Amino acid sequence: MKPWLKLLLSTLALAVCIVGYVLVSQLRPDANGDPKETEQTESIIGALDSDIEKIEYEYGGKTYSLVLSGKKWENADDPEMPIDDEAVDAVATSLKNGAIVKRLVDESGEYAQSFGLDAPALVVRAFGANESIEYEIGDKNEALEGYYAKQNGAQTVY
Repeated sequence: MKPWLKLLLSTLALAVCIVGYVLVSQLRPDANGDPKETEQTESIIGALDSDIEKIEYEYGGKTYSLVLSGKKWENADDPEMPIDDEAVDAVATSLKNGAIVKRLVDESGEYAQSFGLDAPALVVRAFGANESIEYEIGDKNEALEGYYAKQNGAQTVY
C-alpha cells in the first residue's frame, strides 16, 4: 500500500474515533460526575391562573411571609414593617406568570447536590385563590447567568 493511502486511511480512522468519542461523552457525565447540559426549547413553567395573595420564602434558615391585605402587602409576622408594594407586586406578577426556562439539565434527581438543590439557598412559594407554586433555588450557573431551580419538589432541574 502506498504511503499516502496509509496516511489517508489512518486520518479517516482517527476522525471516526474522535467523532465517536465526542458523541459518547455528550451522553455520559463528565469527569466530575456532573451531567452534561442539553439544549431544550423555551417553555414557561409554573404559571398560575389566579392572582397571588401570599408569598413565602425561606432564606438563611428563616421563613418570611408577605400577605396581600386589600391592595397593600404586609409582613405576616410584623404588619407594621414598611414594605415596598411596587417591588412585591412585581415579584407577585412574575410568580403568577411563571418562569421562562431554556435549558433542562437533569430529570433524575441524581445530581441535586451538584446544583445546590440538596439544600436550596432559597425556597419561594406563591399562593393564589386555590393554587400554589414552589421554586427551590440552588447554585448560580455563571455561564448562563442564572440559577439552577426545581419546581414543586419535582426532580427536574432547570
